[in-house]
Amino acid sequence: MVVTDKSKTKTNSNTPMKKSKKGKKDFSLKLPIGFDVETEIDDVNLILPKTKTSGALFLGNYKIAKNSDFFKKNKIKAVLNCTRDLDNTFQCKTGFDVEYIRIPLEDDHKKKSIELMTKYFELAVNFIYTHHVLRKENVLVHCVAGRSRSFACVVAYIMKFLKLNYADAIKFVLTKRIESAWYGTSVNFLDSLEEYSKILRSPTRTK
Repeated sequence: MVVTDKSKTKTNSNTPMKKSKKGKKDFSLKLPIGFDVETEIDDVNLILPKTKTSGALFLGNYKIAKNSDFFKKNKIKAVLNCTRDLDNTFQCKTGFDVEYIRIPLEDDHKKKSIELMTKYFELAVNFIYTHHVLRKENVLVHCVAGRSRSFACVVAYIMKFLKLNYADAIKFVLTKRIESAWYGTSVNFLDSLEEYSKILRSPTRTK
């Protein structure tokens, strides 16, 4: 199985951001001519490659979360499961040494889910950082489609790890997994990311 690096895909993600009619930032990608949004979908994409100081970070869907070949080939040691009910497939399974953590959220636009996501960001970010940087392990973040909940958690991590504002972090992740947030047309947890950005910038925050 090939892990796609979508940073090489030609899109105009660097186009200056527009404001939508409702005042929200528009992250919509201009896809290449002939691009089929129904068939050109990856199960997983590499967000951050492995380096001398950190492991690799992957973002994917439910299919990759139960793909034993992917886990073995890429030596996945940690998984952030951003769903309420998908199994932690390789937890305590013979032949695998994988640590899991679950962020139990629904993929909806309800106020409760938005507020919960904001609260869960720090837990998610710290989990990824522990494995990705401190232990230099390869990490998979997934939900069902790899487009909304897991995307938001990876964006939050990129905000802190690369010290980007939320808008630039969203655009960065979109260049790696372009089907995220339905090709940038619907960033479900945008309010959560905006709030987390404020938390990261708070002068009273303990680093």
